[in-house]
Amino acid sequence: AEPILDEDTRNLTILAESLRAAKEREAAIEIFEKLAKVTDDGEAYIAIGNLYYQEDEIDQAIAAIDKGLKKGKLKNPGFAQLTLGQALFEKERFDEAREVFNKATQSKSDAVKKTARSWLKYTDSEQERVKNLNLRRESIS
Repeated sequence: AEPILDEDTRNLTILAESLRAAKEREAAIEIFEKLAKVTDDGEAYIAIGNLYYQEDEIDQAIAAIDKGLKKGKLKNPGFAQLTLGQALFEKERFDEAREVFNKATQSKSDAVKKTARSWLKYTDSEQERVKNLNLRRESIS
């Protein structure tokens, strides 16, 4: 069947946002993927990454947010960097997370800067904790 509405940027954005608001994440991702192909900014990829992150699909979240940051022209790149850093942190990719949080400290948003600095401290302490845990495991075995 032919779509009733044109699949232009405006209509795809409305549909994707409506699906996201209705917590229809899989359907929203599908529409955001169409939107990503017809827009010149990375916002749709960031939305896809956030949806994957909410579904605990961390690897897909990392890939999508990274794509969005590379495509650029984002309204709030700092927020995207925070989410990317948190996703990397969850995968215990601490050095990469630290690099992303450092970039986020350059944000225009004071809230993003403050949050990024907190995540940097937390990342350092968590990396140390994981390292010590692994050393203890090795010494026991």
